[in-house]
Amino acid sequence: MDELEIQQRLISSGMSKGQASAKAGLFAQATNALRETGARKDDLHYFFVPGRIEFLGKHTDYAGGRSLICALERGFCVAAAAGDGPVVRITDVGRGDRVEFGLSAERLKELPTVPTMAESGFPDFVLSSWMGIFGPAGLPADIRQKLSDALVKIGSNPELQDRIRATGIEPVGSDAATFTRFVDAEDKKWKTFVDRTGIKLNP
Repeated sequence: MDELEIQQRLISSGMSKGQASAKAGLFAQATNALRETGARKDDLHYFFVPGRIEFLGKHTDYAGGRSLICALERGFCVAAAAGDGPVVRITDVGRGDRVEFGLSAERLKELPTVPTMAESGFPDFVLSSWMGIFGPAGLPADIRQKLSDALVKIGSNPELQDRIRATGIEPVGSDAATFTRFVDAEDKKWKTFVDRTGIKLNP
């Protein structure tokens, strides 16, 4: 989506031409900043979060409650793209400020200066993707142990670990018992999240 198309969409949503032009310029700057990180054009998403004035009541969600709420042309222009690595980067293109934080429990070895979410003031926030090797149900214990020992040995190879880190992934190399406990904990954590939010898969 180019700058002119963004401006036209904002105008069609009721924004004045002057404000739409200014915000389209911010979106363009944000797009360029994202592309510098390697984001592809097809991966970009744009959001405008309007400011608001609220009367007659306490704070409510934007679209609910017995309040009179007026949306303003001032607000946040956000351009976002999914990344492959476990690091979130937020840039204020208007001021040039930038913050980074990791989603894993510990700092990444290849990015030692990037703090974790816990270090940034969110001690219970750990969000990371992971991969593992699973065998069929009922796999005999001796075979499972042999496979576990072999995979741990392979995973501890420094050259292999460097190649994995180059893709933005931190290698762990757990044995079968440790990995089993980790998967059980992940199941419990995300089941709690699904139960609380009611989130469902799209059909």
